[in-house]
Amino acid sequence: MPAAAARHIAPTLTDENSTFNDEGVATTGWTATNGTVAVSGDYLRLTKTTGAGSNANISKSITFTPSNRDYILYGKLRSSMHHDGDTAVVWILNGSKEMSFWLGTTDGGSSGPGLATGAASITGTTGAATYNRAQIAAADALDYENTPVEFALQFDSKFAQLNCWFREGDGRWKLKGRVDCDWFDSPTISIYKGSPSNANTWVEFDYLTLCRPNLVAIGDSICEGKALFSPDLSLGLDDDESSWQRHAVPYPALRNNLIVNKGVGAQTSTQILARIADATGEAPKVVYIHASTNDEAGAISQATRTSNIQSTIDAVIAAGAFPVLLNAVYGQQGGADNLPTPDLRDYMTTWWETYRPTLAGVFQQVDIMRPIIDANGFTDAAYSAGDGTHLTATGYALVADYLVDIS
Repeated sequence: MPAAAARHIAPTLTDENSTFNDEGVATTGWTATNGTVAVSGDYLRLTKTTGAGSNANISKSITFTPSNRDYILYGKLRSSMHHDGDTAVVWILNGSKEMSFWLGTTDGGSSGPGLATGAASITGTTGAATYNRAQIAAADALDYENTPVEFALQFDSKFAQLNCWFREGDGRWKLKGRVDCDWFDSPTISIYKGSPSNANTWVEFDYLTLCRPNLVAIGDSICEGKALFSPDLSLGLDDDESSWQRHAVPYPALRNNLIVNKGVGAQTSTQILARIADATGEAPKVVYIHASTNDEAGAISQATRTSNIQSTIDAVIAAGAFPVLLNAVYGQQGGADNLPTPDLRDYMTTWWETYRPTLAGVFQQVDIMRPIIDANGFTDAAYSAGDGTHLTATGYALVADYLVDIS
């Protein structure tokens, strides 16, 4: 059985890595149109003063994240639910460019057949003015007047898409929807009550925080979440239960603890090193590095694998982030990767036990095989997906729990 290894503990984080933050405790900086803005308990509330037929909004200047890189807008929102058409939206706009989170509509708009109390949706834009919309909650699915919605809108620069996540009661992030979206910046952030909303309807927020990611994971298909999930929308793999990031709650005291997934299937340590800027370019505080499961099949020598991983660790440190190295997954006994001999298991065991201890630098090492290993050193069949290489949702959850527990 592979030896346990943990050199250094991941650092304590208190910085949200934000470029804009409003805690909803003051009206300072907000400009209202067709409405009033006031502090209401722990929230900042916009109340519409005009009737149906006109929008009401509040806007505030915002400092944006760097060009063509990831950003995450965290928010906690409540809104009145007086009738179908009582819509609310958090908007970042620049001309025809839009990134928005909607309550009261299934199709990211304030008119038409999508108006539905208790629904939610998102919109992102591509090209000159192509609006890409996704329903993230059906009619009557949310009671957002009484139970605030805590969300994260994540722009992913690698895959050019906008992802929407909801924070659940146990702190985990659940993917609710995603759309294609180009990067753009904006000088302001706005909150609207849509034109179908009546006078005296309202929307309020507890906080709005725009951040660069604190946490990024980079690696192969185990990082992705295969066989059922990928962060790449174009692959059509949407079951995020099949990813360890879904089940992990690192740094629970932080608002900005969504783990941004930069996994790409079938990549070796050579390819992961070549694109390490996918992680370091986001200026994160912690980078989870998957020691690729594909090196054996890719005929990467143990020495080259070691050199690649050392250089990857060095690049993360040089970028000012803390590296967390994750072991490979060894595959199921009898699986394609371990036939006709247990070559994948033996290759990976040899590397972890013999070569991994030669790595230098201050970083954490986590043997993610430990919670899923069987008596013969393979991935336990109970946690192995049908292809014999990837994990089931339970397997990914065990990896997440183990990783968080020892951090």
